[in-house]
Amino acid sequence: MVRSQPLGAERESRPLGITLPLARHSFVSYRGDCQMLVVRPEQLEVFERAHFEKMQQRIEEAIATIFPDTCAIPLAEGKNAKPRSANEHGKAVVEKGIEYAVDLGIGEASDLTAFIALALALREAPPQSVGWITSWLGRPDTAGTTKLSIIEAQLAQMGASDPALLAISTRVSAARREIAP
Repeated sequence: MVRSQPLGAERESRPLGITLPLARHSFVSYRGDCQMLVVRPEQLEVFERAHFEKMQQRIEEAIATIFPDTCAIPLAEGKNAKPRSANEHGKAVVEKGIEYAVDLGIGEASDLTAFIALALALREAPPQSVGWITSWLGRPDTAGTTKLSIIEAQLAQMGASDPALLAISTRVSAARREIAP
């Protein structure tokens, strides 16, 4: 038999005889002597949103550390728009980067950070030296993490003879290290 009791009520623990105060606005289910917290879908959405926002903030900080010049450039949109602050610009760069990354099957924080760092670093590289990167990113049947691993390995290897690729490799690696817990 399962019964639910609103949190906020007090319940006596059967084995120890201890009264536990429980928080309000949720439910605890009891099956015999076993307690189980029941999380409603809307509560789970709040947790997920908070987790995502915290991850995005960590990515923003990592990208701003590795690319301070890029994230500090105020950006105005349209004729009468006000320039953005450095924080707003960095946030916009990360948001757009996450959108692109998710479309490519990239979803982990360290991979998202590496992808955004790669995209920003590619702006500084000669176009003829990086066409193979966009080719790898466009492979639909390769997992996002695999794409990034291959690109990073190739950049490290090719960077030995090409200073532009070495610079990209260094920044991507630094971004990945920056986001690491």
